[in-house]
Amino acid sequence: MTDKTITCEQAYIVGFIIGDGNLSKTNYLIRMYDSNEQFSKNILLPTFHAAFGSTPTSWYDKHTNGFVVYLNSKPIWQQLIDIGVPTGAKARTARIPPKIQQTSVKVQQSYLATFFDAEGSIGCIVDPKRHPRGYIYFQLKTANPKLIEETAILLKRSIGFQPRTYHYDYGSILRINGPTQVKRILKLLAVKHPRFLPFLVDEKHGPGSLCVWQA
Repeated sequence: MTDKTITCEQAYIVGFIIGDGNLSKTNYLIRMYDSNEQFSKNILLPTFHAAFGSTPTSWYDKHTNGFVVYLNSKPIWQQLIDIGVPTGAKARTARIPPKIQQTSVKVQQSYLATFFDAEGSIGCIVDPKRHPRGYIYFQLKTANPKLIEETAILLKRSIGFQPRTYHYDYGSILRINGPTQVKRILKLLAVKHPRFLPFLVDEKHGPGSLCVWQA
């Protein structure tokens, strides 16, 4: 596989696995996790099929109250490894695959969109004096500072926007501040997760609607 053969659909699946999935070290198992049934069945399943020509199974896990999208396939498992997806535990070690960083801007944006879909959330800071309706921000939070910094660099490279990054003992954060910037970036990347739709279509925002926008 060369860098140029990575499609937008493949980049989307790669980003989601890095954000909220995993490859087993043995038995060729590919898994992705999400709490939203609509997203799992209507976005992840057809995108995976478009990317790799096979359709995974979606299964409800009552223990996590979420959905597991999974497939056993040695060829696809190996293809994902060749792209640069790590196997096993990866929370503190995953990086953006170099092959993704070397692709076209369109493919990079597809990767970023799915990483935002997997790990992103919209919050609201309430300040009765300065922001009585709440101040909107978008953030990615992981335990992996290098992944956050690489994501910030890729965001600047692909759409020309430089987000803020913060590093703490408990984890690292990428943040976009202000409703105008948040909406612009999410629309440019064409995020797909239903939790962002109320914000993107100008439905009520503020403290009372935060639960809609959390990952």
